[in-house]
Amino acid sequence: MTTHTKTGNRSRFRLTLLSGVALAMVAIAVVLAGCSSGSTTTTGGVETTIPGGGGSSGGATVQVNMQGFAFDPQTVTIKVGDTVNWTNMDEAPHNATAVDTSWKTSTFGKGESGSFTFTTAGTFPYICTVHPNMTGTVIVQ
Repeated sequence: MTTHTKTGNRSRFRLTLLSGVALAMVAIAVVLAGCSSGSTTTTGGVETTIPGGGGSSGGATVQVNMQGFAFDPQTVTIKVGDTVNWTNMDEAPHNATAVDTSWKTSTFGKGESGSFTFTTAGTFPYICTVHPNMTGTVIVQ
């Protein structure tokens, strides 16, 4: 019973800590990205909400791997109309979710991918909500 209580206390502590980190990241995202509208699209079976609209505009595609419980590269700089494609290389499931929750992928397994086409300039910090220590940033110019 003591182990269960310690485990419960650790779980509550982690939840409180993660909630505080998530709140701080949302505040930063709001300051950096400002307010933007979004729309929802489906790419390769992964539902995404894309800041400022969405849809394919024929721009470039930039690849980000989810590998070793990290986004690689952690920061990408793209142009308005470009797409970021995330591919999970780990055994564990991952997703990519804007800190301000304005867009997200579904959670997907090893070898699966999700994409966003960014149609608004700004800085978009994101995390994997399954593993919040995984952080990344998309800078759209």
